[in-house]
Amino acid sequence: MYKGEAKFLIDAGAGSGKTSSLIRALDHLRGPDRIKFLTCNQQIACITFTNVAKNEIIERTEHDPLFVVTTIHDFLWAAISPFQKELKLALQSFNASLPGRSRRKQDETELEKA
Repeated sequence: MYKGEAKFLIDAGAGSGKTSSLIRALDHLRGPDRIKFLTCNQQIACITFTNVAKNEIIERTEHDPLFVVTTIHDFLWAAISPFQKELKLALQSFNASLPGRSRRKQDETELEKA
């Protein structure tokens, strides 16, 4: 099994070349290591903040199925969506535990509808 691992975060201002740097890194990974990833049935996750960046990365990597490109919101939703029932119960329990005067407390009937 291929055990290569690379993690990095690019945090910089608008127009600073974040996407270009990321594309260069992804192109490097799909170079000589591509066959190793595919042989081991692995993919490379690329998580960004905006749909604009996501779409640009997908285009610039030529829709390569080696890469799973998503926004942070879509990534997190995919992670928690199977647990909607449990999350709803936890939210209702948390709401019920809040003091009556709390600004965060929601009407239980309205919360149930939501």
